Amino acid sequence: MTITIRPARWLLGALLALACAAAGAQIIRPIVIRPLPLPDPESFVEISAGLNHTCARKLNGKTYCWGRNDQGQIGFESTQLCGGVACVARPRYVMTGRQVEAGAAHSCAIDSAGAAWCWGSDSHGQLGNAPDPYSVRPTPFPVSGGHQFHTISAGETSTCGTSPEGLFCWGSIAGSAALPLQLSTNASFQSVSVGRAHACALYVVNSYRGAYCWGQNQYGQSGVDWNAWSGAVPFAFNSSLGTAVARLQTQGDFTCADQINGQVQCTGLNQYGQLGSGQSFSATYVPQTVGVAMALAGVATGWNHACALDPNGLASCWGNGYWGQLGNAASDVFRGPQPVAGGRSYRAIASGFQHSCAIGTDNRIYCWGDNRFGQLGLGQGGSWYWTPMTTLDPV
Repeated sequence: MTITIRPARWLLGALLALACAAAGAQIIRPIVIRPLPLPDPESFVEISAGLNHTCARKLNGKTYCWGRNDQGQIGFESTQLCGGVACVARPRYVMTGRQVEAGAAHSCAIDSAGAAWCWGSDSHGQLGNAPDPYSVRPTPFPVSGGHQFHTISAGETSTCGTSPEGLFCWGSIAGSAALPLQLSTNASFQSVSVGRAHACALYVVNSYRGAYCWGQNQYGQSGVDWNAWSGAVPFAFNSSLGTAVARLQTQGDFTCADQINGQVQCTGLNQYGQLGSGQSFSATYVPQTVGVAMALAGVATGWNHACALDPNGLASCWGNGYWGQLGNAASDVFRGPQPVAGGRSYRAIASGFQHSCAIGTDNRIYCWGDNRFGQLGLGQGGSWYWTPMTTLDPV
């Protein structure tokens, strides 16, 4: 629809025009306001990479997963095999929701009403759906307790979520609790991210935006001196990370944060250079700035690598690249950001175990790295790819 602003009466308009002309003033013509085009509901808006599978969500909520499926982590039973292992090698519809998360061998989503659903391996209670824990569920099943969630995060064998009621976790990080365990009643936790055996949540009160972490910290992944760590409850992150954190991401044994000033900082294990600062030390609890103050955002942590986008949407990755997961046409360890080949602009990016995926500004999904279990969505399993490949359309 085009909205046109016109004079209220033709006579008034004519008189004003004559008066302006007589005074030598410029005649102001009607202004035409053209509304911005509405977003395409079929456009992809979210992507998440797990150990050997990937999930993505469209603006209309349609959620798709693909990759390894031996634990039901794709969300439905399949007969396809990739190297003798059950798989789904192209995106398949799972459910409709407002967030999706791929963990190691399980996945979770939040539906439009705020209810959480999980599927896949429940080896440590990470599906949160007692009274039938520690099994395998190949299709989405509601998380017990009837809680409403803002955000959810699926880690290696744990899951956590933020809620109006506070902060909840289930699985190994909560003592293998098969039901959501309330860690805090504070509703100011805005989001949460779960790694291998630790988790961090973003705590927001007015202008304060700080990180709180819990779980293991032997590599400094929780951002606190490992000699002064209890880990049982959410604990304030190293103060050098500051109080202006825009977003948190954990995976494996390290943590990264988007800062409001446009930089990314990481802390924890650095065996493969996954902290991105160019340093060769093995681990640190002192946050490291990625790429010597490069302007980056949307950081995505994998198990031993990470990726992020610059202000133009160009992707860079760093860390372990042996399987091509850095997308820079090389197989090596890189301790600082490396441009992803192709020069393509992306809207969002995700890092898994040995693969990475991103949503292009052309609304296509591109993946690179290990594809032995079909996690790149190319229609079949196989080898690995050093540069971005176009994922097949969903079915």
